[in-house]
Amino acid sequence: MNIGLVGLCHIISFCRGWLIGRHDPKCLKTSTSAPAPTDSYVQELTKKIRQEVAVEVEAKVNQKVCAEVDGKINRKVQDNLTLALKKLAEANPTLNVDIGEICATISSDTVGDGTPMTNGPSS
Repeated sequence: MNIGLVGLCHIISFCRGWLIGRHDPKCLKTSTSAPAPTDSYVQELTKKIRQEVAVEVEAKVNQKVCAEVDGKINRKVQDNLTLALKKLAEANPTLNVDIGEICATISSDTVGDGTPMTNGPSS
């Protein structure tokens, strides 16, 4: 048998029962000296955590709802503008309108609702 393996077997056999029945009085004193939390403290802490979570959830829901409503409004405005320009073109077929001068918009794939974004003031 290898010397290292014999030493390892000796250490394992020695360490198996080494902690059984042993305890440190210092550990016992520190573990029992901590006061247990009272029911009122636990209830107050639970109430505080619930309120904080409720505020966070409400803020996230409000943000999501606002984003959805803004997207729907932008889409509706875009549809109405398209309809108005289409009717104007039907009523006056010889009218040449440069849309780039009227509203400087760009279509963007990064906008979740597919509406155009303004490119800034047109000059």
